[in-house]
Amino acid sequence: MKKFLNLWLPVLLWMGVIFIGSSIGSMPQVGGDTTDAIVHRTAHLIEFAILDGLLLRAINDGRAIARREVVITLIVVTLYGASDEFHQRFTPGRSSELSAVLFDAAGGLIGLWVWRWKARRSARQRVSESRVTEAD
Repeated sequence: MKKFLNLWLPVLLWMGVIFIGSSIGSMPQVGGDTTDAIVHRTAHLIEFAILDGLLLRAINDGRAIARREVVITLIVVTLYGASDEFHQRFTPGRSSELSAVLFDAAGGLIGLWVWRWKARRSARQRVSESRVTEAD
């Protein structure tokens, strides 16, 4: 149970953070229209990249991730983004946009890319360390 909570509680907490953020009424505008759009879209990318990374961490549990698990993770992230936008439709002062869901999905792809980069880097370090140990 402790291992399950260690892996999945961060996922659920982050989903809660996203939900609470979507429950806030009118978001303050940051700068002009262009700056505001960039800031809000970047926020979507970051928050859903983090969600994807947390999901992959929970699914991974120290083993290699199969392509099927990657696809499922991206689907879950995208569906959660869609549900987030649907939720915002009923939040006073907020709107619901398909483009936001696309940025959420892109954030999931960024999270996957970072996850894979870190996994490859860790694998290279392990190989390098084992070569140093063998040389001694």
